[in-house]
Amino acid sequence: MEYIEYRHSEGSTDKRVLVLLHGYGSNEHDLPGLGSALKGDCTLLSLRAPIGLPFGGHAWFSLYPQERGFKADIPEALKALERLEQLIEEVIERYAPASGKVWLLGFSQGSMLSQALMLRKSEQIEGVIGLSGYLPDPLIPEALPSPEKMPEIFLVHGTEDEVIDVEKARRSHRWYQEQGIQHEYHEFPIGHEVGMEEIDLMDKWWQKTGEVL
Repeated sequence: MEYIEYRHSEGSTDKRVLVLLHGYGSNEHDLPGLGSALKGDCTLLSLRAPIGLPFGGHAWFSLYPQERGFKADIPEALKALERLEQLIEEVIERYAPASGKVWLLGFSQGSMLSQALMLRKSEQIEGVIGLSGYLPDPLIPEALPSPEKMPEIFLVHGTEDEVIDVEKARRSHRWYQEQGIQHEYHEFPIGHEVGMEEIDLMDKWWQKTGEVL
């Protein structure tokens, strides 16, 4: 799986590794600017999804139009998760993050996979930022980590999202509550996007979670 590496420093001693997973139809150049908005000394690894699309860009798994919305190719999504699990192990070995774990930031499809990945590899993931996505039921593993061993979780969704209905994000939010999994969940009156207010809130969460490392 291809990725590009960025480094940025704000004079902090915090050394984290943040893995970026873009959305459907995008590529590895989409999220580094957003990741760079997070203050501190951090290595950004921006991944390229494995499926090339005929109109350009890439996808983690295929989407098939339905009467209402899209149907996801679950076998492809599970295959992507397996590849990401292996990549996470390789990243930890190569970059040796201070905590021994990595952080994930995903948008849309990337958010779905980030949330599913943390349930499968909670011992190797320090925290997850999920933007404009949700946790699909078919991607939830049968064996869940105990709530106290879960990574830090920050989720944001737009109430006017025309691509992924906000109710899907709300269902995921309720599922986390039912499982006793601590997380932050926020909604803003925006579409399938990330605005400055969301970025500011995300950075505050990033700084707060970094204080406990």
